[in-house]
Amino acid sequence: WHTPRQRKFLRDYSLLVALDNEGHVVWYYQSDFRISGIQKLSNGNLFFHTADYRSIEMDLCGDIKTTWFASRRPAGPVEGGISIDADSLHHQPHETPDGNFLCMSANARTFEDYPTSDTDPDAPRETKQVVGDRIIEFSGDGEVVWQWDAFDNLDPYRIGYDTFSPFWHVRGFPDHVDWSHGNGVTHDQVNGGVIVSLRNQDAFIKIDRESGEIVWILGPLEGWDGPQKSKLLQPVDPNIRWTWHGHNPRVNSDGSISVYDNGNYQHRPFDPPLKPSESYSRGVEYMVDESKGTVEEVWASTHDDSEDKVISWAMGDCHRLPNTGNRLVIDSFCAPEGPVLDVQGKITVDDFQWKEWDRSKWHMSDFCYWGRIREYGAGNKIMFEVHVRDPDDIVGWEVFGGARVTSL
Repeated sequence: WHTPRQRKFLRDYSLLVALDNEGHVVWYYQSDFRISGIQKLSNGNLFFHTADYRSIEMDLCGDIKTTWFASRRPAGPVEGGISIDADSLHHQPHETPDGNFLCMSANARTFEDYPTSDTDPDAPRETKQVVGDRIIEFSGDGEVVWQWDAFDNLDPYRIGYDTFSPFWHVRGFPDHVDWSHGNGVTHDQVNGGVIVSLRNQDAFIKIDRESGEIVWILGPLEGWDGPQKSKLLQPVDPNIRWTWHGHNPRVNSDGSISVYDNGNYQHRPFDPPLKPSESYSRGVEYMVDESKGTVEEVWASTHDDSEDKVISWAMGDCHRLPNTGNRLVIDSFCAPEGPVLDVQGKITVDDFQWKEWDRSKWHMSDFCYWGRIREYGAGNKIMFEVHVRDPDDIVGWEVFGGARVTSL
């Protein structure tokens, strides 16, 4: 549906933008490549990842201070950059308390007799190149000082919906399947450890930093076998809505965990999924009792009876603001509202399906999607709201993530 010019804009155009309290643009930076995750460092500079596997520190004048790059990235070395022993550097980066950097690095392994479908359990099996995630912490001089590999700790044959998406095909790794799709990692500054989000596993996993052992797994209980099954957090409320294809965990000062729940599928293979029109996305907070091995939902931005639900099928962010206790929720990639394409409403959100690469059906990315930034106060009162969209629906906009800062 998109023209070549529209597709080029969607794939190549990338900005960092600062908004004031009225939603006006007061600062921006145009990147040479798509940006995937940003943090303001303790020294005031910005730290972000680009989709070609660079980590960049930049001051607010736009001057690049340091560039790190994955040593085995398809695009090769970066002149003047610092090499990191990794295949990739992706998604939300974090500065650690001791000045190192925590991030995700995907890597591939070969597996025989691997599934080839997330909808047909009887589909023939093949030898596959499978992409999983390694969490790494690296120092300013590029040394990897800590790492944890999902392949060594989880069942690589536990597939999820979107395992067979072409996500890595268009990022320099053709014919690779997307087993874990890590999309967020953070330190637990309250209770210790590291928490990682694995989207295609529908799981948030806490890791003991010293031993590398899994402390707990937060997510749907289905499909886990072996030692991982004993690590599953049990819901206090049996009717809990789990997070599906979630993003970007953050630990709050009271120990609760903020995450973004995209709401995709809401089932595991090979159970039939919900349609996009039957689901919605939300920011959500969970409280984990590690001594009891339980989890409880303690806050959500959106509920079944909310009137302004959206479905953001990818990306997204939710975190608590330290100065006010408000929550910032970013719905990154929202489906079009109401009838699209045809003024008579022949195509609506009801016609969308989840798999972007299935060209036999409509997907929300075939049309002009948009982003929503909201700050929720007490009682879920909306304190701030911005929509990032083209009023003429000529191009789509997505908002990977963001943060509130006291000043530039």
